[in-house]
Amino acid sequence: MNNSVEELINALTEKGSVLQEMLAILEEEQRCIVELDIASLEASGERKVKVIERMQGLNDRCRRFIEQAGVECGVEEPFTLTPLIARLDVPEGERLTDLQSRLLSIHSSMDQLLSVNRGLIEESIHSMDHSLAFFQRILRFADTYGNGGHMVEGAVEGSIVYREA
Repeated sequence: MNNSVEELINALTEKGSVLQEMLAILEEEQRCIVELDIASLEASGERKVKVIERMQGLNDRCRRFIEQAGVECGVEEPFTLTPLIARLDVPEGERLTDLQSRLLSIHSSMDQLLSVNRGLIEESIHSMDHSLAFFQRILRFADTYGNGGHMVEGAVEGSIVYREA
């Protein structure tokens, strides 16, 4: 096994671990959204940023190793994993195929979680919009007749103020 293929296998294995970590963060994020736990949601967001930064570094490493292994194995550009696997010996190719399948499966799970989380957030925003509209209707005075018998336009007299302690 050539060195760049071994490094690629190691980098992809590490990427799988980082993706699993991201999956766990997204699951935690979903729990926080459902429980309206804003503090924990913010903390998971900060962890997510750190994981994304690690992932960007790993993606760069994987691209570099795929390119190196592609050159060594005579793969034509653009260098991608599938043509590289086709040029490798059976044990190396099988390991990379298994890693590729695992990473695609994790990506699919992440896409599903992101979609659900997005839906939860959109529904929450929709509910808040309806609540705000309700309070605006309550706090706004309607057009009515004044003391002189003429129509008087209503005015917004109230407001909703949120102040953190």
